[in-house]
This record gives sequence, structure tokens and C-alpha cells, in this order.
Amino acid sequence: MRSLFLSVVLSAAMFIGSGTATAQSNMVVQICNQMGELAANVMRLRQNNVDKYVIRSVIITEVSDPDVIDVIDAILNDAFKYPRQFDESKQDALVFAFSAEKSRQCLVVLGDTY
Repeated sequence: MRSLFLSVVLSAAMFIGSGTATAQSNMVVQICNQMGELAANVMRLRQNNVDKYVIRSVIITEVSDPDVIDVIDAILNDAFKYPRQFDESKQDALVFAFSAEKSRQCLVVLGDTY
């Protein structure tokens, strides 16, 4: 569990570090892939029954940009709209789908049409 928390924090840090990206396509894809990774980690923690506010407190300690905090809050809120799955294969499928959805949303918002 500790390594999963660390993975979430590292994902958030990578996402934050890319926050000043230009509209260049490769940077957009990189940012959106990192957002998808963060979303996957958040959903995995949600499926492991980690409290929403515990997840938020771990991620937010590394963040100072209010826009990034808003994105993280949106990912958390969306993840907690899904019910917990108790079958591991269903959890894996949900984590994958949620990650892909957040990556796609990011690409649309940042203007890339992949």
C-alpha cells in the first residue's frame, strides 16, 4: 500500500512538473498520459477502499498550483462515483477504463485530437 501511495505522489509530481507545457503535440500527449497514470492510481486506491480524503491529503501535499488541485479534485470526485468492485479482474478493467477516459478527456481539453 505504501508503494501505491508513493506512486500516486510521483504521478502528481510529474503532472505538476508538466503544468507549464506549450500546445506542442508531444507535450500534450505526455501530460495526458501522466494524468491517465494519476487517474489509474487514484482508482486503484479507491478500489482498495482508501478514504477519499486520505488520498487527497497525500497528493495535495506536493501541489501548490490551484488549477492542478482542481484537476486532482475532479479526478478524485469522478473516481468515487464508481462503486467498489470486489473481483480483481473487474477492478483491473475499471482502473484501465478510468485511466483511458481521463487521458482522452485531457487530450480533448488540451486540444489534441489523438
